[in-house]
Amino acid sequence: MRPLASNSSFVEILARPKPLLLTAGSKTELGIVLRNKSSIPLSLTPAIELEVGGRTCAVTVLSEVRVGPRSELTVRAPLSIPRVAGRGWLVLLVDGDASCEARVAVYVAEENASRPRLRALLLEGRRALMGKSRLRVMPVKPGLKGVIWRAVARLVHGPLLLVAGGVEAVERLRAGERALVLIDEGDGVYRLESGRLRRVLPPPPPQASLEEWARRLIITLLEHDAGKGRDYVLVWRGPPEHVRSVEALAGELWARS
Repeated sequence: MRPLASNSSFVEILARPKPLLLTAGSKTELGIVLRNKSSIPLSLTPAIELEVGGRTCAVTVLSEVRVGPRSELTVRAPLSIPRVAGRGWLVLLVDGDASCEARVAVYVAEENASRPRLRALLLEGRRALMGKSRLRVMPVKPGLKGVIWRAVARLVHGPLLLVAGGVEAVERLRAGERALVLIDEGDGVYRLESGRLRRVLPPPPPQASLEEWARRLIITLLEHDAGKGRDYVLVWRGPPEHVRSVEALAGELWARS
């Protein structure tokens, strides 16, 4: 079902809360809000489509409802998710006296897939913050021998973040209990393995809102991890609001796991 005409100035449709991660082969129920912005009552028919890989794979059409002027109505919409995985869109449609469409980016994971673990590392000059841990940043140049930085580490109180410009600069360095090694390629999502951080994803391009930016980042990470449940770190030098948006969205998602 597609809207015959766009009257978005009269009506709005949205999901509350917005889903982010769906599970293949499962059934879910979504809260759909119909908002009548006009001064007259409207008869509306809401529907949901799930698109994965550019193809519509699930459709739910609800019964017609009547929404009073300048008011909103929440309806429950069941959705059966087929056994298909990947990034996609939840398309919210409304038809009737007015029509509009809204699209919500989602990721459909395989059943029993593990979820990646994501932390944030904020860098500011010679200081770094990961969770509640403050790290002292130490640049590493090619040719620096491990014995030298270990001697420095003994003189510096607290954990260290060794920042290198490339793999060759850290070939002989070993991450220890007090040191992380960052192979620096700028902001983005880094894979954490054996105390070393290597970038696997650049940050998303700017979006209409920080929430949409964070949503794009997490969906891209879910697609990259592909159910392996690995450890990742968001390395960030920009405004902390971006990190807070990612942490809020990820925390809500992980809390439901």
